[in-house]
Amino acid sequence: MLVEACYALTTKLFKKDIARAMAKKDNAKGCFDIMLDKQKLLADYWFEYENHDTYLVINYESGNLPQKILLTIQELTFGTRAYFTCECGYVASSLYIRPNSLQMRCRRCHNLRYEVNSFNKGTIHGKALYQLSRRIKIMNIRESIDRPFYKGDYCGRFKRFLELAKRAGLNDVVEDAAKLLEFVKAK
Repeated sequence: MLVEACYALTTKLFKKDIARAMAKKDNAKGCFDIMLDKQKLLADYWFEYENHDTYLVINYESGNLPQKILLTIQELTFGTRAYFTCECGYVASSLYIRPNSLQMRCRRCHNLRYEVNSFNKGTIHGKALYQLSRRIKIMNIRESIDRPFYKGDYCGRFKRFLELAKRAGLNDVVEDAAKLLEFVKAK
């Protein structure tokens, strides 16, 4: 099973609520959508506290039992960051839901691998498939950028997209972006 075929639950989705829950012991609540097999599933979440531990509790609209996920906070040089702790003990920033299950687990528990690691990049066909998958991923990044400009220049995300496009050999995209920026700055 591939990671790309599963729903990824990341700590970024709950970033503000996790910070509130960890700092103030506030019981933040919310809901989010899960896309599984082109079907949308609604899930509610809240936080629970047991013996100095904070848990993210997720309840699906399908009526299954709620799943409790232990949150781990790690100190970084510039602050703290929250991570999920899988039932196997692995600490990760993403947990995955397979299409045939509603249990959130790490990549190791679900035995998931990335698509780019599923073929031999040493063969001619493998190289072509790898380049095509990289280009598709880069174009999906571009699609997710709503506003490429910020204060008369490209925003950081768009500059990163251009850097990746240049490395992938999409020189026409990079050249067109440079021409557009010259035109905008000339106005």
